[in-house]
Amino acid sequence: MDKIDNHYTKGLQQGAEHLSELNESVDRVISGELITFSFSSFCRFPLYDNDFGWGKPTWVSSSPLTFKNLVVFMDTKEADGIEACISLEEEVMVKFETDIEFLAYASPSGC
Repeated sequence: MDKIDNHYTKGLQQGAEHLSELNESVDRVISGELITFSFSSFCRFPLYDNDFGWGKPTWVSSSPLTFKNLVVFMDTKEADGIEACISLEEEVMVKFETDIEFLAYASPSGC
């Protein structure tokens, strides 16, 4: 964030500097040097108010996440909590699902 200044903004407007930084980041991701995580939220969307003719849903979920290192947040039906659908590489997920500190705050289930 501290890199965003007038010089950076002018570079974005001209395009070249920003594109070279993006290319460097993509190269780092491809080489495995940089691991990215993406987050998205459907919280506060009235998903449980939808009625397609057979009543309101009993549970709303995301389709299976095909991207790795992606987290999607959704409100619970009662709007008293948040569900997180998490997609990780298989070996990372195995460690994540057995992390004692994580399990103290979560109850894993399939999304």
